[in-house]
Amino acid sequence: MKQKLLISAAVCLCLIVSSFELQAMNLQKVYPVDSEIYQGIEHLYIQQGLALPSSSGPWSGDELLQKLMRLDYASLNEHQQASFDALKEMLAGLPEGHETRTASVRFGLELAAEGYYQTNTDDFFTNEQRWAYSYPDRSPLLNVPMEVWATDSFYGYFELPLMNARHRNYFDQSFTTNLIFDETGTDDILNGPNIALHFPVRGFVSAGGENWSVQFGRDTLKWGDGISGNLIIGEHLDYHEFIRFTTYHDRFKFTTLASSFVHPAWYYDTADDYLDPEEYTHKTGSMNAPRKGFRALIAHRLEFRPWDALKISVSETMMYMDESLDFRFLNPGMFYHNYYMRSNSKSMVGLELDYSPVDHINLYVNAVVDETGLLDHPRAYGILSGIKASYPVGSGSMFFRLEGAYTDPYLYLRDGTSRSDPDSFQEFPVDHIVSLWQWGENFPTGSGLYEVRRFLGYEYGNDAVAFQAEGGYHVFDQWKVQGSLLYLLEGTHDMYTVWDSDGHEEWAPTDFHPDHPDRDAVQHTLLIELMSKISPLSFLDLFGHAASRHVWNIGNKSDGGYGSDLQVSFGASFTL
Repeated sequence: MKQKLLISAAVCLCLIVSSFELQAMNLQKVYPVDSEIYQGIEHLYIQQGLALPSSSGPWSGDELLQKLMRLDYASLNEHQQASFDALKEMLAGLPEGHETRTASVRFGLELAAEGYYQTNTDDFFTNEQRWAYSYPDRSPLLNVPMEVWATDSFYGYFELPLMNARHRNYFDQSFTTNLIFDETGTDDILNGPNIALHFPVRGFVSAGGENWSVQFGRDTLKWGDGISGNLIIGEHLDYHEFIRFTTYHDRFKFTTLASSFVHPAWYYDTADDYLDPEEYTHKTGSMNAPRKGFRALIAHRLEFRPWDALKISVSETMMYMDESLDFRFLNPGMFYHNYYMRSNSKSMVGLELDYSPVDHINLYVNAVVDETGLLDHPRAYGILSGIKASYPVGSGSMFFRLEGAYTDPYLYLRDGTSRSDPDSFQEFPVDHIVSLWQWGENFPTGSGLYEVRRFLGYEYGNDAVAFQAEGGYHVFDQWKVQGSLLYLLEGTHDMYTVWDSDGHEEWAPTDFHPDHPDRDAVQHTLLIELMSKISPLSFLDLFGHAASRHVWNIGNKSDGGYGSDLQVSFGASFTL
């Protein structure tokens, strides 16, 4: 492992030094869902009284440039125009001396040093999901990104990161860093048995032209304007593996995609194992197990603007599970619910509205209905609504956001009695919960594949009520400071819950569970966060993040007690 690592690093450094490079921008470059460029455009939209730019990401440079050019440049003040010019230059600018965009290959080098400290190392707080600055947020020690393109029609991206694997020892110590851990939990960059092997997190090709784009590969997706999460597709997953087509114009955008996930039958012998949390997380040696079953989210979405201040988005998704893919289900013009195959699919419909009644203020509401809620089954709805405000102050933007979200106890879930063939892999419930499998060596519980199971939609899942407020100040491409407060109520119904056909009309958050009588209380969480980021030099970023988490009725038990944890993360990153 060490020899392979050193050889790979040497090859990458040689490529960086010797690579042919042109710095011309490429309009098919894909910008991730957390792109600061998108955030800068969103601030300008709100300040000018426009409905928010497209909320389905990632986005091509051509699409973001079109969104930017919709703004009325003449009505912007001096500092807003400076932000506009910087955004335009990043998206479409050509360096001096290059009049055309030609084929190019570009290698980069990113180095980061980060530290993470927490005061409470009890089991509940060392769970990765209880960290405010969690694994997907943390930077690799070293990353080598590669971009390749041919004029403005083709773009490819791949990255080679050197980072810690996701394992429990990474989160159950008072202080850790992003240096590579050995099996004893000490920092040793040259001893790398716990290096993450699921890279790249972003690796894809894209092609397109004016007003359209196709992307195939691995990247993060999101559909929605939420700040605490999104109900259809959330951005909290490490990545999606998908093919996506989108076309965008002045008044509408249409997207269709298929995102593939592991079928539960690949790693679980029975549905009872899949629905048992004690059977979850580790499958020793299952890399050699034969693969079976097909599972994918198939979805389409239409966003349109009747006028500049209003945007309406309609989404439909289908989680599909079977022995193989039937290509007719990829039809972007079909209403998925009308395939009449409930034993193999679970569909969901979403409606989103965002409206800017005056300059500087935007109102939005997102609602989803699970097919469960449309049939003679438990109610399964979700709603998320909020307000975003942005004001130009000095050379930056002062912003404030407030949001509330509600998810029914049986949203995203499936019943335990609809499985058509209990003797085959089709016994597994078709739900909106997905798994990513990552290999690890020399972990405390042994080498093998580890499951990362998450809700596909809202990050906090079903049976939840959340309120989040945040505010701060942002100077584009220079510095940002932000504070946020989250109050979360989580009911007893989790991702391992199934239901029968006897009704169930509970409202979230629940304080009882039909199969677990010891769950008798609503778990309350208060999370307070402060974050700052500054870029003193074009190649240097510094950040600090502090979070104070307070939890009552831990584990949804009235005798679970109270616990708190102070978490501090900090670091510096260098980009060459």
